[in-house]
This record gives sequence, structure tokens and C-alpha cells, in this order.
Amino acid sequence: MSRAPIELATLLSTLDSGGGLAQRHLWLVNLLTWIRGPQESVPAALGRVQLFLDALEAEPELQSRLHAWWVTLVDTVDMTPLLADFGFAPRTALVSEVAERLRCKLLPGSPETIDATELFSLALPSAFDAQWLGALPEADLLRLVALLSDNPEQGSRWQKVLLDAITYCAGQILSTGFAPELRLRMSEQARATQPFHALIRDVESLRVEVLHGLRTRDRLDEAAQRLRERLEGCRAATATVYQHFEDNGISVGLVFRLRQLRERILRVRALLDCLLSPTPAISATRLLAHLVQVGQERRSLRVLLASNSSLLAAKVAERSAETGEH
Repeated sequence: MSRAPIELATLLSTLDSGGGLAQRHLWLVNLLTWIRGPQESVPAALGRVQLFLDALEAEPELQSRLHAWWVTLVDTVDMTPLLADFGFAPRTALVSEVAERLRCKLLPGSPETIDATELFSLALPSAFDAQWLGALPEADLLRLVALLSDNPEQGSRWQKVLLDAITYCAGQILSTGFAPELRLRMSEQARATQPFHALIRDVESLRVEVLHGLRTRDRLDEAAQRLRERLEGCRAATATVYQHFEDNGISVGLVFRLRQLRERILRVRALLDCLLSPTPAISATRLLAHLVQVGQERRSLRVLLASNSSLLAAKVAERSAETGEH
């Protein structure tokens, strides 16, 4: 059953930073439902965003309420897990991931949550959300930033969130890369280069360069480049595992883990680009639009099974060849 459209005036009248957790989050869900509109029209959605901004800029009292609501939201909900973990399997087994996606399909989410990933899925559940988010003009994004924050420290807070997300992702990459079942299947040359060993050190070096006010841009660029090269080394090392599969047969579970690892590396690259972007508002919005697309794939059993069906077929063919079946 579709949700009835909510008038902007009614929506703004219910804005209350002092409400309960579920009430505050439902206000966000209702706002984004109103922006999305009854029809999937990007120009119409962008027009509603402008109406929302115009209404706020015309009423200082509304601005104060929105700012208070936003401060409460960011103090209550940790964005780091959303940026670092959203879209990834909580477990490294294919069967467990199938069960997790079934659970997400059958059990509705709750606005009574401090989990940013759950709130994100509730607030931006449609593939259309990626379209209108990606089309937001920079001028409107800057207006929104000005309304949400009057504190110059907000920029550094966002940087810390991104750095924490990069650290979390790097930890997962390190854990997977050091797992014996993957490490022992890498080529001897890949193991000799030890690409995973200094990954966390490179991440921490980047953190120092970003947050230390006296550092130069050249040092920051060098730290970022070292991290990019380290990530590429990790990717190249894990790619050598596929040669082991060609020689010894496919492991569906290990290939699933390798794909998760590759996606983790890509996520760190995306977070790094967002961290260093000269236009942070645009980069952050594009990142959110990308996460909407990730969420669509994350909820899809069809995508998961399709991406692994070729592996299952190859495994069946191997077993048939071993037993002489045709």
C-alpha cells in the first residue's frame, strides 16, 4: 500500500528535535518520501528539494529546529558503519548471506534504531533515490549544508567519520588477506611482497596528514598515493588466488570472500576520493547515491545467486569430471 503524500507545511510543523528516537527518524523518512513524490520524476524531486530549502530559509525558527534535529541525529547515529560496512555480507559464507537477505526481505526495519545502515535502508529504499540524489545541483547542496551546520568543526567531524570508515574497511581487508585459506593460495611472489602488512600503517599516516593542521598538501597527497598503491598491491596479491583455482578447482566460498575483499578495496578508494575531494558536498552526495544502489543489490537474492551461479556450475562440472558422470 502506497504512503499518502505529506504536505510540506504539515511536515515542517512536525519537526521536533526533542521527540523520541523513532519520531525523529520517522520525520526523516517522511521528508524523503515527500521529496520522492508519487511519481519517479527527477525534476519534480529536485523542485521539492528547492521548496524545502526555500521554506527553511524564510523562517529562522524552522532553521533553528532543523539544526537542533540534525545535531541530535549525528550525535545519536554513528555514520561510520554505514560508510564502511553497508552492502557487505556480515559473514563470509554464501549460504549465510542468502539467509541474511531473506531475513531482510521478510522482517521490516524499525525506526527505533541507532544503526545507520538500518535507518539508511528505511529512509532511502528506492532505486530512484540514487537518481535524484545524483542530480542535486551544487548550489542546493551548499544551501543545505549552510542550514544544517553553523559550526566550522563540522567539516573535520565528517573527515573523522570518513577516516574511521577507511580504518574499519582496512581492518576487514587485513583480516581477509591474512586468513590462511587465502594467504596460502596466493603466489609465492605475492606473499613475498607482503602487501597487507603495512596497510594499517598507511591508513594511520593518512589520518595524521588529514587531521594535523600544520601539514602541507604535498604530504597529504603522498600519504594518499601510498595508500592507493598499497590497496592495489593487496588487490593484485589476492588476484593470484584465482590461478590456484585454475590448477586445483574452484571453491565457491573462497571466491565469495575474494569478491567481498575486492569490493572492500573499491569502497576504501571511494571513501578516499570523498575525503580528498575539493567539493565535499557533491562527493558526499554521490557517495550516498552509490550506497543507495549498493542497498538495492544487497537486498536482491537474484543478484547474489546470479553472480555465483557460474561458480556453482563450474563446481558441478568439476565433480562430474571427477566421478565420470555426464
